Amino acid sequence: MVANYKDAMANAAQDVLIDARILDTVSRQSGCYFDDLCRACPDLTWNQIFLAVDRVSRRNQVQLTLNEKGRYRLALPFQIGG
Repeated sequence: MVANYKDAMANAAQDVLIDARILDTVSRQSGCYFDDLCRACPDLTWNQIFLAVDRVSRRNQVQLTLNEKGRYRLALPFQIGG
């Protein structure tokens, strides 16, 4: 049970770091497309980035918009429309 707890805590800590990195990257780029985010974080897998974007968007820390070409754009809430 202790090993599972330690694993869970390590995974949660890693998620927090990845989420912060995603938010920082989106902020520095004044918004970006999902594929640009993947290129900006080459050491993260597509799945890690997708799950992090899901987490931060559910917390309304980032907003996703779908353009007419089927690309998702990410922006911080205060960056929308700018």
